Amino acid sequence: MSDSKAITKIQSIILIAIIVIAAVGASMAYIIFSGDDEHTEPIKIGILALIGLESFTWQSAISAAEQLNAEGGILGRQVELIMETCDGQDMLAVSSALTRLITYHKADFIFGIAGDRILTLICQDIIAEHKKIFITITETSDDFNQQVLDNNDKYKYYFNLGFNTTSEIQNVVDSLLHCGKITDFTKIGYLAIQGEWSERIMDGLDANLHENGFELVYKGVINPNTIDFASYFAAAEAAGVEILVPLMVTPNGIPFVKEYFNRQSPMVVSGIIMVDSTSKV
Repeated sequence: MSDSKAITKIQSIILIAIIVIAAVGASMAYIIFSGDDEHTEPIKIGILALIGLESFTWQSAISAAEQLNAEGGILGRQVELIMETCDGQDMLAVSSALTRLITYHKADFIFGIAGDRILTLICQDIIAEHKKIFITITETSDDFNQQVLDNNDKYKYYFNLGFNTTSEIQNVVDSLLHCGKITDFTKIGYLAIQGEWSERIMDGLDANLHENGFELVYKGVINPNTIDFASYFAAAEAAGVEILVPLMVTPNGIPFVKEYFNRQSPMVVSGIIMVDSTSKV
């Protein structure tokens, strides 16, 4: 697991690329069609962040924007960031936050840390209505990318730069094969945050484990507020888990790693953990 500074640096690089691609395209179009090569208004990037990840998202975006602005901005224009936060499970909150970025803050482009299915579907429809470019790096469902392909004229404003479900599953499988080759371990356990994302990953892993010589012996599901992992580790150890696969995209990863270290569990841990970049392990 990367430390917080490394995570922030990686996310900043991604965000720099996103802002440059989006902003340069719009700025060039403005210059071509308006004939104004002295346009100096800032490029407004709206940030739609999930509650609990807002600090991680904002610090990464600020780092990218500050670097761009220090180098003269984009085509002479500075980058201005605006953030709205929302609960990814609340339809009204998602709709209100995104609409506020578009209509009140007048964001030119929107970067969203997408969450579950409801958040992504709402975002796709709202940006289609307002014809605003929306870029996400986290939503992994193949369904949403397919929706863009099936109705590109309507959903062409939606861009997903993250791994899709298929690639994430393959990454975990490759990791398990590597661990198995080194250790000869074959007994697998899941410890996943409750939600559609982890269910999709586990379903995909289920289809790959047996054919690759692995056996699933434990499956634990946690809620986003879980901070005590002692009972989960005890259950996994009792079930004979040799490789534990965490599937977490919330700050649960911090107490999870601490418990793993403190109890000196004999299991190998190999999976997906993303935490707030400001947290300390």
